[in-house]
Amino acid sequence: MVADEPRADARGAVRLPRWPGRLVAAIVVVALIELMALVAADGWLPDGLVLLLVDLVVLGALAAGARRGAREPVPGADPARAPIGTRFATAVLGWCLGALVVLLAAPDARAAQIAFAAPLLLLAIPAPWELCFPRAGARWGRRHWVALGIANAAALVAAALVPHSGGAAAPLAFGLGVAATLPLIAVAFLRPIGEVGSDPSADPSPSGDYS
Repeated sequence: MVADEPRADARGAVRLPRWPGRLVAAIVVVALIELMALVAADGWLPDGLVLLLVDLVVLGALAAGARRGAREPVPGADPARAPIGTRFATAVLGWCLGALVVLLAAPDARAAQIAFAAPLLLLAIPAPWELCFPRAGARWGRRHWVALGIANAAALVAAALVPHSGGAAAPLAFGLGVAATLPLIAVAFLRPIGEVGSDPSADPSPSGDYS
């Protein structure tokens, strides 16, 4: 659809559509409401606390990168041919987010999640290299944001249901963990057909500093 395509302003700079920002805002609002509900139901340290807090930090880093990328487009940026660092950042996000979901079923969920929360928090720090979430957010295309929405839907459902599922917690956490992981792993390494900006002749080499 035309409304979903990047637009150019008077200076010819490409502007991203508004809906990725709206998607992030919606996820953040739902996550905050869910976090408050879990705190009210389970006390100040619910099992889903680490997952939701880390997710909010990552969303903030991605959104900041997307805004920076819209304001100052990266020359030659192509969501279909992202640099290897951006692809690995996307894959690490999927892997660690899925692990955080699966570990909701662990006996001490919060302590078990720390090992997988640390890489996400480190990658949320702006850096001059590609392997960080702000740079990834600046280069992501529509399919990346859709995958993020699917992954976050699975994570939010898991944070609400897994700690209260009793004997079904482990299989439920595993299924939702896979649902959180696969979309981001797929968009990290599978190139779509017919996506805007997927011209093989485009130069994928980055320039500029997004730190």
